[in-house]
Amino acid sequence: MTAISLLLIAFGTAFTLTPCVRHLARWIGIVDQPNPRKVHKTATPLLGGVSVAMAIGCTVLVACVFGPQPHLRPPLDLSIVGPILMGAAVVFCTGLWDDVRPLPVWVKLLCQAVAAAVAIGYGIRVNHLSLFGGSSMELGIWAIPVSFFWILGITNAFNLLDGLDGLVSGLAIIIAAANALFFFSLGDMQMMLLLLVLFGALLGFLPYNFNPATIFLGDSGSLVIGYILSVTAISSAQNSVTSLAVIIPLLLFGLPIVDTLLSMTRRLAASVKLHRASRARLKDRIRCASAMFEADRRHIHHRLLAIGFSHRHAVLVLYGIALAMAALAMLSVLAQYRNAGMLLIAVGTATYAGIRRLGYDEIEFLQTRTVLRWYEQTRVNRRLARVLIHAMLVALAYWGAFFLKYDNLGSNALHTWYLHAFPIHLVMQFLFFYLMGLHRSVWRTLGVRDLMGGIGQI
Repeated sequence: MTAISLLLIAFGTAFTLTPCVRHLARWIGIVDQPNPRKVHKTATPLLGGVSVAMAIGCTVLVACVFGPQPHLRPPLDLSIVGPILMGAAVVFCTGLWDDVRPLPVWVKLLCQAVAAAVAIGYGIRVNHLSLFGGSSMELGIWAIPVSFFWILGITNAFNLLDGLDGLVSGLAIIIAAANALFFFSLGDMQMMLLLLVLFGALLGFLPYNFNPATIFLGDSGSLVIGYILSVTAISSAQNSVTSLAVIIPLLLFGLPIVDTLLSMTRRLAASVKLHRASRARLKDRIRCASAMFEADRRHIHHRLLAIGFSHRHAVLVLYGIALAMAALAMLSVLAQYRNAGMLLIAVGTATYAGIRRLGYDEIEFLQTRTVLRWYEQTRVNRRLARVLIHAMLVALAYWGAFFLKYDNLGSNALHTWYLHAFPIHLVMQFLFFYLMGLHRSVWRTLGVRDLMGGIGQI
């Protein structure tokens, strides 16, 4: 039995059990009824998470029973993956209970906190961080809260993203495969095997979950998927003490993270507006605050539907984005250090452009007439202010490129050469500004798009 054997067992088990679980869910009436907020039009069985969880459990059981044999390599060691499976069992039971009888938000969060505490208690935590290379930063006492909020955040991110047929299961397949490859490169066979088991189980479930879906994951599935992926990501970060410790998870989980942050920003903004209303009652404010954890139809996948994508095409587009992010994550393994940081900056810029394209008003504070608002209030000559701001951007770009290019600030001779060349570069850059007409911008209505155009010219 090899790693491929475990993957095939998980695939076959999920593919075989899912129709049985679907029939059971219909028989006992555990179905997701359509409503104005949801996309599906007919009652669809839940409990897809049961077939995924059973496939994982059966595969792990087979690996443990037959793993100790000499010819079965590599065996699955419960002393390593056991804590993750224990925490996954907690969130699975929580999600299953919520599928059968909806739970209050605080109960779900409490159970997820217990699951996170299980992993952290067994030593799975973010002990150090390093973003752009060099030495890592030890978190010390902050390791526990950072790990705690990461696990809870990613777990709920997958739950919030579960709004279209096959979306979460497909994204999880991509992320699990990419992270398994990363563990393979690190030589961590245990985490690689666990992710391959999850990969196989989801691959066997996806044919029934893809549009048009005949069964949904439910909270029992989305929570388990998010939990396993979040905890294994922590393990991968701690196995890599380079800049990849942060960049790999940020790239792999970029789509769920962005969607969750947009949701939180949107609901927080609505809560703040209500709090500012003079006639808002305390009851209304409490209801609005609790809405932070309620579902709506303004997620990224909903916005794709709103601008004209079909259900299936919206899912495929998000698959493509996830594949691109996974490819960048793998490229960052090869790029290392500074170039990996540049990849993250490029992805952040593309993310901002995509959010603007989808018409989100959560980033209203970045729109026209908000950047450089101080400009209309200052008494400094406007022409001088333009020169100072441009000079600052040129200096940041120039020396930022130097620090990204050379480790340890380069040699003394190289540093001196760059220092002497900077005035020449500054003059040439301002000449380029003039030729490109950048100074013709109306600064009192400058937005982030204009500012990014200027930075791009730099």
